[in-house]
Amino acid sequence: MMKNRWLFLIVFVWLAACSSSEDEGQTVPEEMDASSEHDASMDAGALTDMDDPEDVGPSDADTGVDMPDQAPDSSMVLPPADARQVVVDGDSTFAEVAAGVALGEWVQFETTAAEGYFNNGNGGHDLTWGDSAIYDETSGCLMHYGGGHITIPAFSIYCTRTNEWVRGPLPDWLDLEGNVWAYTNHGYDRNSFDPETRRLFYYRQKELWIFEVETETWSRHTLALGNAYLRDFATFVPGSGVVAGRGENDPRLFIINPEDGSTTLDATSSFHSALHTFGEYSPIHDVLLYGGGDDQRSVYIRESNGDTRAVADAPEVIRTVAGGSTGGWALTDPDDGDFLVLSALTGELHRYDPASDMWSLESRSPFEPELSRTIAATITDHGVLLFATRAAGDRALITLYRPN
Repeated sequence: MMKNRWLFLIVFVWLAACSSSEDEGQTVPEEMDASSEHDASMDAGALTDMDDPEDVGPSDADTGVDMPDQAPDSSMVLPPADARQVVVDGDSTFAEVAAGVALGEWVQFETTAAEGYFNNGNGGHDLTWGDSAIYDETSGCLMHYGGGHITIPAFSIYCTRTNEWVRGPLPDWLDLEGNVWAYTNHGYDRNSFDPETRRLFYYRQKELWIFEVETETWSRHTLALGNAYLRDFATFVPGSGVVAGRGENDPRLFIINPEDGSTTLDATSSFHSALHTFGEYSPIHDVLLYGGGDDQRSVYIRESNGDTRAVADAPEVIRTVAGGSTGGWALTDPDDGDFLVLSALTGELHRYDPASDMWSLESRSPFEPELSRTIAATITDHGVLLFATRAAGDRALITLYRPN
């Protein structure tokens, strides 16, 4: 009897020890949840080391943590559509600040990014050699792909809801160790966007690059036309495709089908010979305004049927890659669709009404003359124009304007 009791006690102790050793090898639920939340917040927008332009946050496999089903995808950079709105200025969120901007009023606030985010160097981008950005209502983010002179390009993204500057992924075909000309890419006015499919289009030489915002992945089409025709601007026009042009050498427009990359050259398009031309589409007027460039005030309209014509000269030069002494940013009024052009030299904002073919002075901005290092976009769901201007290596000034 005593022998059986000792045997029972030995078995009980052995089972308890095994159970204890298994518990020690498990992750405490609270600690696992905290780690998951930390990793998700980093990947959903918290800024990481900007020295690596492709550092967009670790994937689920990299973290070694099984993410809960309801957690955001840790490989995604853009915040989810229901991201919590954070304070951007005082006690107000971006939506509240934008809603408080009166007609004709300019409002400014400063944003902070990771150290060196806006440096014009490897993996950095100081918002120069660029012009128009694109805006995605679903994520609430402003995006611009491009780079400084002879540097690795960057995918610069400012998200209004979270008030964060994040770095988007670069195309995986870029050979960052190879010839510099294989990867250096000025933004110019070549960022275009289809809001229906949420695709950003960017062309370079003989390719159209496509960024799917929903999946945050890049793809590309090989084009029949080369760099002799492709350089300055590219604008998505519903029903046509990506309308692009280069005024220098061969001033004609061409249309790219983003579904298969096929191109149609418009040999009869009105255009002049100049470098750094621009293009801007108004969805309300359903016309494309284009032209300008170096020392040029001549602009043109492309109708929805493809017809082009010269219209009234702009009051000032409209040139991409605003260097301060010349140039400007062409946007659209989110309410009536008129074109609004900010002059880099004077800081004046001019309005162009394609229905009347007339220019008028809209406003005088708070910008100092010879403005540079700025990208801009129409923030459609908030009814304002947004200008993002480099203030320092880790800061950018956000300026909002509500058109009259």
